[in-house]
Amino acid sequence: MNLLSASQRDLAGALCSGLCLSHCLLTPLLLASGALGTMGAVLATETTHWVLLGPVLLLAVLSFPAGIKHHGRYLPAMIAGAGLLLLLIALMAGEALEAWLTAAGALAMLAAHGLNRRWSRG
Repeated sequence: MNLLSASQRDLAGALCSGLCLSHCLLTPLLLASGALGTMGAVLATETTHWVLLGPVLLLAVLSFPAGIKHHGRYLPAMIAGAGLLLLLIALMAGEALEAWLTAAGALAMLAAHGLNRRWSRG
């Protein structure tokens, strides 16, 4: 039994991707302003990035195969695959590229979940 419907999984996936994007864009600004203090150091750690990636991966695994089965279109899964790849590369890239790769990956995941949700509704 699924705890979340397909539409809810895509909404949750989009939310996680949006949080990832917000973290990527806002944390450096807040760190530079000194507004976060110790919390900023926690948000900037490598562990935080892996923790954020966990739900994104889980919801992708739960959403996109079900979407293909329902609507028969592979495009959302392909976009999600590219987005996940960008997010994983961002974790291994230097700081100069990390924000750009994460933003691109998160935007791809948002688009993929949006398409998957739209096509799953019929």
